[in-house]
Amino acid sequence: DEFDAIVVSGREGVTKPDPRIYEILFARAGRAPEELVFVDDVARNIDAAEKLGMAGVCYTTGMDLAAELRKVGAL
Repeated sequence: DEFDAIVVSGREGVTKPDPRIYEILFARAGRAPEELVFVDDVARNIDAAEKLGMAGVCYTTGMDLAAELRKVGAL
């Protein structure tokens, strides 16, 4: 219930960090990049999302994800 849309690259046939995967998300969510937060464990994927205007959180094991999402205004 916390997510507006989920995009799985394996289902879409486009892999990160290709900008098209993020554009699919924008269309599916019906949101501008600035309204979205991208969470991933690979820095280059976060960089690609941020270049398109999204906030990014690079997840690492043990991270307090809720705290990081609060920092970017997602919670």
